Amino acid sequence: MPFAKFTLTLSYLFVLLLCCDKAFAKKDYEFSFDTARRIYNVGSYNSVRVIDLRPKQDNFGTIRKGVVKRNLTTADSFSNAIAAYGTSLTRDWRYTDKNELLVLLYQFELQHHISGAVSTVYIYAAYFIGDETGKYQHLFTVDEFFESADMEPEEEINKLFFDFFQTASIAHLAMPGKVEAYTLQQAINRLSDLKTKYAVYNTTAYKKGVYYTLEQFLNNTPGDTDFIESDHYLRIGNSPTFFHTTERGGKGPVLKEKDFFAVYNGERWFKSTPHGNFGMRKDGDDFVFKSELKGIDGYRAFSVSGSIIAFGVVGAIVSSAANKAAVRKYDTAPSTDKRSSKEKIFYELKVDCFKNQYYVVRRLQ
Repeated sequence: MPFAKFTLTLSYLFVLLLCCDKAFAKKDYEFSFDTARRIYNVGSYNSVRVIDLRPKQDNFGTIRKGVVKRNLTTADSFSNAIAAYGTSLTRDWRYTDKNELLVLLYQFELQHHISGAVSTVYIYAAYFIGDETGKYQHLFTVDEFFESADMEPEEEINKLFFDFFQTASIAHLAMPGKVEAYTLQQAINRLSDLKTKYAVYNTTAYKKGVYYTLEQFLNNTPGDTDFIESDHYLRIGNSPTFFHTTERGGKGPVLKEKDFFAVYNGERWFKSTPHGNFGMRKDGDDFVFKSELKGIDGYRAFSVSGSIIAFGVVGAIVSSAANKAAVRKYDTAPSTDKRSSKEKIFYELKVDCFKNQYYVVRRLQ
């Protein structure tokens, strides 16, 4: 090959590689809400305020475009984008009271095609209605996990927030007369204040030992301090077996998973599950742990319209069929996954200290 032609070929290759590098280097996908949407006929607030309390705020998930996985972002901050969307939905309302809808966003994460074709969404947020006096009343708290095999992320994000904005308006109209009122700061601190009575949420000096009950865990008071740990490493991580100790310090009977809540070995937590003992960690203000779940269908159709709205003393509580299934079937359900029943599907679950339940927050595979 003549030198000039060889040089030209290298130049073309260099330009091609440079273009490819720029294309793959673009790590963000800019999402925008569909402001053509609106809520008709019903309205109970004039403005929307969103306070982003997520530990990580640089993006709100990932989306696959072709072979490239990109972080989901918005042109403005995510909180401002949500607030603008919620306000735009009210443009046809003629509501005279100057009420503000307050949304406290604790967590939001969308993972598009994280495992084959499976996509997931997790949202954890509290909705309040505020009046001219600066007092806010709690409407409901959303703690939801969804997964789907054919999710269109942009469409589903729009649908998700649309449904909850509409629910907030309905919930306010259906509120009973006497509901506890909060200042803005009290509303922000509401969850952490509720957890102040639980020692485990207010310390990092966890006590080594076996915690047989949720109450022992919450109070950071183990039932036993002596045990022997036998490590057993799996693809998902260490799943040790724990033993009682004999009088001579040897291995005694096995500590069966069904007989205790968690173990702290002096360095890390392990949560007992029907399928083994798996790592538990502090994630923001909550404890989350790994577990195999057969009660969640890995190909469940994504549907916000399947949410259940229940009005009680403190307003509306919104709960999805997916997380209800996780709570109801956590211990005993047979696999509903359409793949081989031998294939384990691991999730991360959150400990709900208020209801003594577990909520799915993330799919791990």
